[in-house]
This record gives sequence, structure tokens and C-alpha cells, in this order.
Amino acid sequence: MTEHQITSEDQLRALLGDPIHPLVVAKSTAILTPSIKKYIEMSPFAALATHAPDGSSDVSPRGDPPGWVHIKDEKKP
Repeated sequence: MTEHQITSEDQLRALLGDPIHPLVVAKSTAILTPSIKKYIEMSPFAALATHAPDGSSDVSPRGDPPGWVHIKDEKKP
């Protein structure tokens, strides 16, 4: 399974190329900014993805009225 994993930005860029527009790069950030946090926290829908040690993955829809998501740390993994 590992031959299909992308584990670095260099591998992703080799596959997809560079961003097409400078705004794609300009909006990148190492933390969740206040406006990004507000957008996430007010969203009525999210997709929760999990990844198991055996390489399997699952994505489940989640949702409730806005306000159900609470961000505990602004740092992205």
C-alpha cells in the first residue's frame, strides 16, 4: 500500500505541479487564523477522516447546527 502514499510536498508537486494562481500560495498559513477558525466553527457540515495503521481509511460525514465544532488548538498538524 505504501507505493500509493504521498508523504511529502515534493511528491505532491511532482504529481500535481505548482499552484496555478499566486492567491493559492498567499492564503496558505501554518496556523488556523481567526477568520478560518470562525468559518470552521460556523460550518454545519464536516467530513471526519481516520487512517488506520494497516493503511485503510474512512471518511464519515458529521454535522449539526452551526456552533457544534470547537477548535482546541490553532496549529495545523
